[in-house]
Amino acid sequence: MNRKNLLNLISISAAALSLMLANTAFSAGQQTQQRGMEEGQGSTQQSKSFSELDQNQDGSISEEEAENWHTLGSKFDEADRNSDQTIDRSEFSAFERMEGEKSMHPQEGGMGGESMRQQEKDTARERGNYPD
Repeated sequence: MNRKNLLNLISISAAALSLMLANTAFSAGQQTQQRGMEEGQGSTQQSKSFSELDQNQDGSISEEEAENWHTLGSKFDEADRNSDQTIDRSEFSAFERMEGEKSMHPQEGGMGGESMRQQEKDTARERGNYPD
């Protein structure tokens, strides 16, 4: 094998090795990201349980208690379906399902362009990146 062919073979082998390493690193990153999403680390603000929010353990979440989770606090009236100024377990479960569907399918979840812009503003405010 002449020198030129040997150099070409080394170059091709090096390029193939680089691609394999890059693919391995990418796959590892994807797996880590997937594990983070499964553990609830993928969002800017993790969901809170009913028990965490019901601080006085009276079986319902008041508007004041709801403020401990911005997602619920900002949509309290929407979550309080029977308008009794508290959110019971069934209302909380329905709200979580509704929010989960919106985050999985924003366009199908009833979020039009105007609502999406508002949601983006709310998220920026939560992060301190948007003036009030």
